[in-house]
Amino acid sequence: LASMTPIILLVFAACEAALGLSLLVMVSNTYGTDYVQNLNLL
Repeated sequence: LASMTPIILLVFAACEAALGLSLLVMVSNTYGTDYVQNLNLL
């Protein structure tokens, strides 16, 4: 069990990093389109 702990931590960290990146991309995409639409309104 002790030898499995670092592997589990690595997997968890990788999954969390992927989740955070996808969330960041989604947020930047939505705010990016809103920003472009606001510029078009101006």
